[in-house]
Amino acid sequence: MEKMLTPELSETLKSLRNKISRAATSLNLDDQLNVLSLTNILDNKLIPMFSPDLPLLAAICGGGSS
Repeated sequence: MEKMLTPELSETLKSLRNKISRAATSLNLDDQLNVLSLTNILDNKLIPMFSPDLPLLAAICGGGSS
């Protein structure tokens, strides 16, 4: 997984995030495409997954009987 954590990948994902909104606006797809949902996925899932500066978080939850 270490090879995937490159500055190029990080910049590409950030660039993609910025271009999604502009592309949807340019193509008049704002109403048809849920741009906010796509940018939220990039912001909250993809970019953090490949970002080495963010700490890895783990949650341990017990069941009802623990």
